[in-house]
Amino acid sequence: MYVEGLTEEKRISATGSVTCDLGDTINASYESTKTELYSRPELGIFPRHILAHTQQYASKPELIDYVLNIQIANGLPSGTYLLRPDSKQVRISFQNLNQFIGWFAESGEITLDSIPDFETLQGPLLGTFNFKATAIQSDGTVRKLTADNGKFDITTVPLERS
Repeated sequence: MYVEGLTEEKRISATGSVTCDLGDTINASYESTKTELYSRPELGIFPRHILAHTQQYASKPELIDYVLNIQIANGLPSGTYLLRPDSKQVRISFQNLNQFIGWFAESGEITLDSIPDFETLQGPLLGTFNFKATAIQSDGTVRKLTADNGKFDITTVPLERS
């Protein structure tokens, strides 16, 4: 069946990892246990893009459920980019799903050494990053987060379209 007018999103399972050293609110090493790539439509003020969705999950000895996402605008060439929450080129977000806290990188930079094909999602996603972010919770509590020594090395594995 084919339905006209709906946005088709491509999802590709991936192998590899995203790692970084977290500081301030969370003092830990982030090491992804799951990676996926998505081809995403324009969302609000951010253009069509690749979404690298990564998660670190562990149930023992204590529950860890972190998500780190990287959004890369379609057509963006390899290079180094400044991270800002209003960027139309590249963004990074981090969530602590256990505590319902989310951060968008406010400052820092990302270097994209290699980017997958924007249509097929085939090819490696390689690079480095660091950032600083602030989250303000509903009760007014301010939570700072830093990510240093960030590295990503993701290789795609084709899956069916979803």
